[in-house]
Amino acid sequence: MHEASSSASSVSSSVAADIQAYLSQQLRQQSALPPLREDMTLHAGATQKDGAPSWVIEDPMRGRFFRIGWLEFEVLNRWHLGDARQVAEAVTQATLLTPSLEEVLAIKQFFVHHELLVHPQRLQQADQASLTKPGLANRALHNYLMVRMPLVNPDRFLDQFLPWFLPLLGRHALFISMAAGLLGLFLALQQWDTFTSTLLETLSIQGVVSYSLALVAAKVLHELGHAFTAKHLGLRVPRMGVAIVLLLPMLYTDTS
Repeated sequence: MHEASSSASSVSSSVAADIQAYLSQQLRQQSALPPLREDMTLHAGATQKDGAPSWVIEDPMRGRFFRIGWLEFEVLNRWHLGDARQVAEAVTQATLLTPSLEEVLAIKQFFVHHELLVHPQRLQQADQASLTKPGLANRALHNYLMVRMPLVNPDRFLDQFLPWFLPLLGRHALFISMAAGLLGLFLALQQWDTFTSTLLETLSIQGVVSYSLALVAAKVLHELGHAFTAKHLGLRVPRMGVAIVLLLPMLYTDTS
């Protein structure tokens, strides 16, 4: 009887030890931080409305940008520690921030979701996918639907002239634009008969050329608005050029 009780106790202890070892392993796997991709670049971003600094992570492979705050920046600086718990403790000791383990794991999940970490399985899948080239019909359809031709890198130009553009980002500029639009509509309605009678006269070669030049000028200003706004928000604008969508040319600004 005593031997049976002792045997059952030893089995119970062994099972408890196995369970504890399994839980410890799962916890280590959960808190483990995979290495960051080496091709990413970190840029200083614009100051946020509350005065806090910000940074922008550039993913050159996918042409995407991610804005991060102070906490994420400090976590990134200590990502090489490889463990979420150690990173949280290091940030707490070195800064005024007190991140929890859950916050660091949430940042890890964000990086995983946006594929900013090195995953051997996904690298293998990417290598296998690269070996499978799309067919001729797929390539022809893709080129027919969208063709981009980058022409300039406007980053320096935008940095130089951004102070000139900033007044156009305020509420006053919005109200002035709305007032100008309403004034133009009012003046057109005041001379509606003259407007309708001369409209057909503009459908000449000279009128079409004038409309085309006005459309190009408006589109250039429109794309510069995208570019200056992105630069004001701390993003890079690496390319501007012409895109052909369904055989129709149009300007584009790469702010992704």
